[in-house]
Parts: sequence; C-alpha cells; structure tokens
Amino acid sequence: MSQEGNINHLVPGKKVLGIFGFCSIRQFMDTTDYLQESIMMFVNEIARIVHTSVDHFSGQCNKNIGDAFLFVWKFEEKDVIAEEGQELSLRNYNSVYQIADMSLVAFISVIIQLERSRKLRDIKSSPLLRNDAILDSPAVQMGFGLHYGWAIEGAIGSEHKIDASYLSPHVNLASRMESATKQYGVPILLTEQIWDLLSNQTKEYTRRIDRVVAKGTRKPINIYTCNIDRNNLDLDQKELLPFNGENPETKKRDRVRARIRRTRLREAVVHNKFYIWTILESDDDLIKMRADYTPAFLEVFKMGLSAYLAGDWTNARSQLLKAQVLKPNEDAPTESILSFMSSYSFRPPADWNGYRNLTDK
Repeated sequence: MSQEGNINHLVPGKKVLGIFGFCSIRQFMDTTDYLQESIMMFVNEIARIVHTSVDHFSGQCNKNIGDAFLFVWKFEEKDVIAEEGQELSLRNYNSVYQIADMSLVAFISVIIQLERSRKLRDIKSSPLLRNDAILDSPAVQMGFGLHYGWAIEGAIGSEHKIDASYLSPHVNLASRMESATKQYGVPILLTEQIWDLLSNQTKEYTRRIDRVVAKGTRKPINIYTCNIDRNNLDLDQKELLPFNGENPETKKRDRVRARIRRTRLREAVVHNKFYIWTILESDDDLIKMRADYTPAFLEVFKMGLSAYLAGDWTNARSQLLKAQVLKPNEDAPTESILSFMSSYSFRPPADWNGYRNLTDK
C-alpha cells in the first residue's frame, strides 16, 4: 500500500500453509424470514460462540459472510520448509499435529456450545419461529469443513474497501467439505490432507466415510468425520460460554481473560506441556457424544466401507446393514452409502473406480 493509502496492485501476495475451516448456519433463509430484524442478534450470538472457541484454540477468523464463517490456523515459520520452486511443506514436528488437533477440537467445542446457549434456545422458542422445519432441529445446526493446503495471503480491494484474504482451491475445498456435511448427515467433514496431520490419538476418534471427487477438483480424496452425536449431550449442564449482556466492563474483563487463557494454552501446546488429544479422551461431553460408536459398530462399518470402495457391493450392503443394527440411532454416513448403492440396484457401474462425485458444491 502506498503512503497515500492506495493499494499497490503490483505487490504480490504471500504463499502460506494453513488449515482452513469453513462453517455455515443451516436453514438460514427460513430463520431470516421469520426473525426479520432480530436475525442480527441471532447471527451475532452464533458469531460470538464460533469466534471465541476458534480463537481459544489458536485459529483466526478471516471472513464473516452472513450465514458462514471462514477460519485459518497458520503454522509457525519454524514448521514450514520452503523448497525450490516456492513449494512449501511441513516439518514433522509435534506442534504441527497439535495445531491440527486444535482445529478439530475448536469446531467440536462450537457444536457443544451452540447446543448449550441459553440465548439461542430462547430464540428457538420464540413465536416467530413456529415453523416445523426449524422447531424439529436443534436451536442452531451448523456444518463444518476442514482442509489443509496452501493459499495466497494478501489484501484484496480498492481504496473504497480492503479485505485481508486467502485465495486458493484449498480454501474452496474446505467450503466443499462443509456443504457435503448435508449429504452425509454429519456435523464435521475432514479431507485426508488435514486428517494426515492429526495426532494418532485424535485419529482414533474419527473414521473414513467415503472416497470422493469434489466439485472443481479432479483427484479423488478420502473424507473423514468425527464420531460424535450432539443428541447425546446433556443440555442441563452449565453453559460453557454464559452470556454476560452488554455491560462494557464485563465484556472488557472477559476479553482480557480469554486472551490470557488462549496464550497459556498456546504456550503449553507449542512446548508439549499439554496435548490437545487429551481433551477428546477425557472430556465428559465428548465421552457421551461418542457413546454410540462402539468398537463393534466401527469395525463392521469399516468392513462395509472397504467392500463398497472395492466394488463388492453385495458384501458391502450386508456389512453396512449389520452396522446399522449395532448402533442405537441411525448412522447417516451408512445410510448415505446404502442409498447411493441402491440407486444402482447394488451393482457397481462399469466405470466404478472406488470413488464417487460429491453432489453438493
């Protein structure tokens, strides 16, 4: 930017490596139609929860786009290797998988806090939302997508408006994953690129659910989800982020405390004095949320998925139907695969190569 405050369009951006997270509010059009002017209170309460959780786990909010949010977790310079041809890669440091674990735990934390928010539950019970499609769902239902890759970091705009932004197909792929959560009926989807960065302990709480080609891409990738069910949450527990009203002094105090907690956690993580995966292992809420995902269910599902990808759809159907019996509630990824195979009468097409195209952008 020049001294006069104008953008110098000849200044290139900077290539960085990061984890990109995208999340979006479900049924936003219906909710906006019913809430009208009150939609701002609704969205800002969601933003408060999402921003606070992501910030606590070392993420940065890049964009607020009405019903959607884009976040980035950047790696420290010591963890990035600059190779010839400006190719970037990551060192195999513990801090890398700690950052990856934090991105996943941040989004899981958001899911829990959305369920516990008194303010959002009050909005749900408002007469303005007497709509079956909205009342039958949680107070706020969101989808979350995570992907790792490179992006060009820089300022975009003119003298009228400037935004810091990240441009890359990898940013778009995080958005594709969020959108695909609707297709698979799960709250979170991860690409194999971000899954590869997770600690082995955190991977134990995830599972591969398909191999796909996303819109705008050509190469098939494995996609994963985290084994959690928000319906198992105890909503009578204390709200994690109590709403403190609009008192300026209270808000200022809370911001200072939040920054202190964030700094302490980051320091402990970077120096391996605390491991993020222990949250997944010991948190009471997360233990309840994954209670239905027994070893027996996960093993049978894995066998069914492997048979499906290999083109043995008769065996895949048999195993996936067994998996459904082993889980108390319906498993949406299992239903998605069964429905897809059913559309071909459980006979793989002649050109089946072990993956399918995502239907959502």
